[in-house]
Amino acid sequence: MDGNGSMRVRKYRALFVFCGIGGGALGFKKARAEFRRLGISAQFEIVGGIEIDESTARDFERLTGAPCLVMDVRHVTPELLRELFGDEIDLIFFSPPCKQACGLLSKEIAFSPKYVEMGALGIVWCKVMFEAWPRGPRLLLMENVPRIRTRAPQVMEEIRATLREHGYLIHESAHDCGELGGLAQHRERLLLVGRRRDVGALLYQPIKKRVRSVGEVLGALPLPGDPAAGPMHRLPKIEAITALRLALIPAGGDWRNLPDRVLLPPDLARAVAKGRRRKSPSERTPFNDVWRVVNFDESAPCVTTGGTPSAGGLSVADPR
Repeated sequence: MDGNGSMRVRKYRALFVFCGIGGGALGFKKARAEFRRLGISAQFEIVGGIEIDESTARDFERLTGAPCLVMDVRHVTPELLRELFGDEIDLIFFSPPCKQACGLLSKEIAFSPKYVEMGALGIVWCKVMFEAWPRGPRLLLMENVPRIRTRAPQVMEEIRATLREHGYLIHESAHDCGELGGLAQHRERLLLVGRRRDVGALLYQPIKKRVRSVGEVLGALPLPGDPAAGPMHRLPKIEAITALRLALIPAGGDWRNLPDRVLLPPDLARAVAKGRRRKSPSERTPFNDVWRVVNFDESAPCVTTGGTPSAGGLSVADPR
């Protein structure tokens, strides 16, 4: 402590690459540790981020208060990194694109040149990082989907080899964000940790929490359409035939629970058909979670980019 009895603050400089809107960086920014016997407190200083999308970079800056370089990592130079972020970094967190390794992408598309090149951006970053800072950061954290180990094993092996070549100790494991954060969704992620040999083992796994149900989150919110919640808190405008299909699916079910045939009045005389394998281009193809209705007491499934109730587990049976 200083002469006034205040704790001395030790700040560790952290950089976030493929940073997104900055949710991860914000968590680091809020983190605090106190060592009262030593009179020291520790926290992270967010020195910046790197992101290819300009609007996403603006969100990062707004959330974290740190600058964000808008650039493809393939065009980043060591000189630019040192100029913007300094001659030494304590921690680098990078989350390269996971689209190639995502289970929502077929293998045929995943191994097309576009996605193979995208999947290798983690390697590109590691190379330019060590050119900029040959000694490397104290800790290097890489986050991705667990499937990257089987969908892109050569990428993982090259990243591991690069870290070992620079004297890093490596630990790699998968975790469930739902258990770590007490969320209402199971979300498995891979975390690869690279630690410089001159750094002590200071990173530990947090205590696991109970994964909540989607109802525990939605139940605390106003019902859709309540003016107090604002204009965005509302049910989507869907066609009557879509509403009927959803009404015929019990909570916890999906397209397989749709009846083979339903008699409708003339104004709704379109087919309500159970999904099946497509025999002609005009027939509907069933995908995972098509027309899925999530039970209020169930954790949320993966929410895809589909914008309709037919794509992804987006509909919830609310007993209220």
